[in-house]
Amino acid sequence: MKFAKKQNKSRRNFLKHFAVFSFIAAFAVQAWAFVRFLLPDGLVKPPGKHKLGSPEKFKEGTTILDDLRLFIVRKDNHFYALSAICTHLGCTVKKAVSTRVSHSQGSDIEFDCPCHGSKFNQDGVNFAGPARKPLERYFLSLSSNDGQLVVDVGKKVDKNFSLIL
Repeated sequence: MKFAKKQNKSRRNFLKHFAVFSFIAAFAVQAWAFVRFLLPDGLVKPPGKHKLGSPEKFKEGTTILDDLRLFIVRKDNHFYALSAICTHLGCTVKKAVSTRVSHSQGSDIEFDCPCHGSKFNQDGVNFAGPARKPLERYFLSLSSNDGQLVVDVGKKVDKNFSLIL
C-alpha cells in the first residue's frame, strides 16, 4: 500500500513537471514566431557602388538582382534602379505580372511584398497595402572605363530619375 502512494506521488510529480515544461516550450515557440514575423526576410545590402554589367545584359522590362535586393528596370533606352526592400517593414519585394493592361505593349509589372501585402507599380509607387512610401530609387550611371552600369545604393534619387543611353 505504501508503494502505491509513492508511485502516485511520483506520477503526479512527473505530470506536473511535464505540464510546466510543455507550457514553457509552447510559449517559447509562439514568442519566436512573433519575433520572426516582425523581422525582415533578407540581409541588408552592402552600401556603396556596384558594377552590374553591360546595358545589353538587361532586357526590356525588369531584371531582379537578388544579391543586392534591387530591380533594374529598362524601358526602351531608359534605365533605373529600384530597391527591392519594402518601405513598410523591410521585407524583400517580389515581382509579379499584373492583369491590368494599361498600354499597347501588354500588362504592367507590379511588385508585391509577401510579408504584409503591399503592392507597388513598375515605377515603385505604392498603391495597396500598409506601405506608405514608394520604393527607393538609386543613382545609376555608366562606367567610363568599361561601359558597365553602376548603381550607387548609398545615393537615393528622385522618382523621375532615369539613365538614358
